[in-house]
Amino acid sequence: MASVKKCVCQVKSDYAFQRNKYVMKQQQQHTQRKSSFKSLSQVRAQATEAMAEQEYTIPVFRERSVEEREEYQRVSSNVEKGLSVIQEELHRMRMATKAQVDSLALDRQVKDMMTKRVEFLDEVPKMPDFIIALRPHTVWEKTPIKLFCTVQGNPRPIVKWYKEGVPVDPLSTPGKYKIESKYGVHSLVISRCAVSDTAEYSAVATNSHGVATSKATVIVKRASGAGASCHLGLVPRMTEIHPSKLEVTLIDHFPVSFGVEGDSISLVCSMVVVPNLPNLPPLAQWYRDDKLLKPNKFVEMSGGWRSSPAHTASPG
Repeated sequence: MASVKKCVCQVKSDYAFQRNKYVMKQQQQHTQRKSSFKSLSQVRAQATEAMAEQEYTIPVFRERSVEEREEYQRVSSNVEKGLSVIQEELHRMRMATKAQVDSLALDRQVKDMMTKRVEFLDEVPKMPDFIIALRPHTVWEKTPIKLFCTVQGNPRPIVKWYKEGVPVDPLSTPGKYKIESKYGVHSLVISRCAVSDTAEYSAVATNSHGVATSKATVIVKRASGAGASCHLGLVPRMTEIHPSKLEVTLIDHFPVSFGVEGDSISLVCSMVVVPNLPNLPPLAQWYRDDKLLKPNKFVEMSGGWRSSPAHTASPG
């Protein structure tokens, strides 16, 4: 009976020991979890504090000294002057750009109007009209001569050549006459003129709306020996010289220019010629104080289809 009690007590003691051991283990785990949670909370709190925006502290301003105020006023004045100069320069550039754009637009309008006018004139039915008439010539024997004229009309006129009212036939005397018609310029070339070529020549232009005639006298002189310039009785009546009908319009006038002594200056102008004659470009002449300028080492002139510039260099 005594042994049985001892065993029971021993069992109760082992159970109490294991229970206490289990309780202590649970307390230790709870303590570790609590400390871990506390550490995590501290880390989160520190991170939140680090991410939080720092409060702005208003600095203490000190009063400026007299020298600092004077320096500030001087700098402010210079900045205002600089801004004023920049604004004036910008305004000047805007006005200059506007004037240039307006000038280009005006030039474009004038050119468009001139082009439309030429196209309109080309479309209007018109009888032949000589723009550049024949001119009389006096040449030496055995020299060539070229008679030319320009005529306009719609439809385009057909030009025939006559000598004293007789049609000129290049095939009748091969190599003697050559008739050309290019770019609106009609010409008659007489090679190795003889005294017998002294006569009145005429160009007759014809289209469906009418006929126009231009006449000119050709006189061939002997080089030497005969005394008289031509056979007696062959001198024809001198024909009247008709002025050319060209319309010239200046569309680009050069403005007042200010040069520097010792430097060069360039003047440019543009003109429109109606009708347009590629083989007969207009001749531009330049004057200085109503005196005709001629090319020299100080003056250079050039011309083209679109402009005729003159360059003047200072002799000093």
